[in-house]
Amino acid sequence: MVRCNNKTMRNESSARQPYIRLKDIAARAGVSVMTVSLALRGDSRISRSRKDEIQGLAKEMGYSANPMLSALSDYRNALRPERFFETVGLVIAHHAPSLDRDELSLASNSSAVSEHAGELGYQLDVFFAGESPESQSKVARVLRNRGIRGVIVDPVYCDITRIRLPWESLATVFLWAISKNPEKAPIYSVKSDNFLSAMRVVGKLSEKGYSRPGLFLTAQPEEPSTVEWLGGYEVGILRSKMQTHIPPLVLPGYEAAPFKKWVAKYNPDVIVGTPWIDIPKELNAMGMSVPQDIGYCGLDVGENFPHVSGIHQNRREVCRIAVDLLSSMLRRNAIGVPSSGYSITVDSVWRDAGTLRSAK
Repeated sequence: MVRCNNKTMRNESSARQPYIRLKDIAARAGVSVMTVSLALRGDSRISRSRKDEIQGLAKEMGYSANPMLSALSDYRNALRPERFFETVGLVIAHHAPSLDRDELSLASNSSAVSEHAGELGYQLDVFFAGESPESQSKVARVLRNRGIRGVIVDPVYCDITRIRLPWESLATVFLWAISKNPEKAPIYSVKSDNFLSAMRVVGKLSEKGYSRPGLFLTAQPEEPSTVEWLGGYEVGILRSKMQTHIPPLVLPGYEAAPFKKWVAKYNPDVIVGTPWIDIPKELNAMGMSVPQDIGYCGLDVGENFPHVSGIHQNRREVCRIAVDLLSSMLRRNAIGVPSSGYSITVDSVWRDAGTLRSAK
């Protein structure tokens, strides 16, 4: 009976199968170790013919990646935030080439994205793509010429199916967006959970003793976010003890006449709406005081509306998660249009302010 200890078996195994290193492949291929590393990861900066050549050679030589070394490399990179791996872009699809739009939170979104990108070792550049094919084509050329592989896109109000960028050569994450036609434009996106937020609003209003809420949205009825708000709100009403259901009012933009007619007809005791419209002033003009006579609850109060009670959409966390997702895609070289899209939703935060009465 022959016995063989583990050490002997490991030595014999090593003798039969010598460990192949990246430098061994590089020496055979006549290229740098960095080129071999990028080629084995399928990086878009290496030509297809060179990638095929190096990957074929690695297979022939019996190379296999060491997951422990990959984890060590990621750990070391995480310790060097001051050393930028590469530049990523924040693409804003809005006609105004400026961050000075408080109601759109462009400056705060950009700051959150830039801060977390820097923490992960990326440099962020902001690009205003506009809404026209000409301006978007210009940004597309800049992205290609500078070798930028990853972008976070804030479509603002632009239909994402109309944004023209070189998606096939980019890792892309959208903020706040769900495509109107997901089968035609599969995307990765990060957004607040509007459906759950709307349900939470109804529950909070019920706790405060309101029984006749009215939902007023300034949006297009077919927009995905509008559908989410309406759906969550209706489910919240069904689950609550409120007996009166006021039909929601949805308008493309604020119009005083239909708004005042709707309020007069249904007499809500609280209005749930979009906070950039100064609803309290309109209600005051109608002889109603907020919150004494009627309450007002915002659906996206943010930092710009500290006086409004309602839902804080946690935009900073949305931006940070978008950066995390983009970083993961770049490390995996997940470049191009995905075969199917998905959305990561972030929970919102309730905020009490001065436009609702205290809970009963």
